[in-house]
Amino acid sequence: MNGPEPMRRVGPWRTELARFLELLGVCGLAVAQPTFDLLGKNAGLFVAWNATVPRAMFLVAVVILVPALALFAVEVVIGLVIPRARPMAHMAVLALGIGVIVTEALKHATDLNPGVLTALGIGGAVVAVLALARYVGLRTWLRYLSVAPFGFAALLLFASPANTVVFDYQPPAANVTVREPHRVVMIVMDEVPLTSILDGHGQIDAELFPNFAALARQGTWYRNS
Repeated sequence: MNGPEPMRRVGPWRTELARFLELLGVCGLAVAQPTFDLLGKNAGLFVAWNATVPRAMFLVAVVILVPALALFAVEVVIGLVIPRARPMAHMAVLALGIGVIVTEALKHATDLNPGVLTALGIGGAVVAVLALARYVGLRTWLRYLSVAPFGFAALLLFASPANTVVFDYQPPAANVTVREPHRVVMIVMDEVPLTSILDGHGQIDAELFPNFAALARQGTWYRNS
């Protein structure tokens, strides 16, 4: 008489793919969406990074794939060491991601202090994981949600100010003909208090500051700069 069949450490591949897609969907909301939103509102970061199209695409791929792959690797290692703990490890990893999502959502929608936000995030994660364990349809929904981070990436690259920076990072120089060229000298007095050099009529006091007054008369004074 044969004993019970030992529990598989890894696989089958359909099960592993389903687990990875679930992680990809959760990480898309927990990591990719806030990261791409931040980058979209601060397109100057791409300028600082000298981001060409290949570099931007690499960054997008890292943000989308690395968190999910890292968490997937953690639960695979746990499954290799303790096969029976693999399902629990997967649910724990999902709980971590869902907790982050809940905490971030409440953080933007309320003025709660960090302690309360953390407690609500943990509570939301526990409720969500219990629901995922009970209702198979919710797990299926998470797998469909795995396309979301790619949608967030598309919004970043094609519907935010980052689009111009990434895809037009070397705009052509304007073709301008200067008919009467002149040398231009701009003097910026950054730490000179304006009110200290003015008279009672809003002009530079020519008696106290004759050279400043002469410079203003002979040039263009951008007093509101």
